Amino acid sequence: MKRLAHHAVWALGLDAATELMRAREIRHRPLVDAAGRLLARVPLPAAAVIMAGGMSTRLRPLTEETPKPLLRVGGRPLIEILMPTAVAESPGAATPP
Repeated sequence: MKRLAHHAVWALGLDAATELMRAREIRHRPLVDAAGRLLARVPLPAAAVIMAGGMSTRLRPLTEETPKPLLRVGGRPLIEILMPTAVAESPGAATPP
């Protein structure tokens, strides 16, 4: 049996569509007009992941005493530079330092 595709009418609004997606565990949702024409494909906001592990062998000797996320670039730790982007891409998933 073929399942019907999930869709939401544009008038539903982005916030309501996002909540509906979370409730049904759907990662992308087509928004259609009253005639069923595709208006947009809206992704569910996802959490950002900053990869900060590993041996950092390519950055030696810099990482022999300092973990890679704490290496300074332009006078600031790398993790501090990456956090604002992660927060902007995943609102509510992280807080800046």
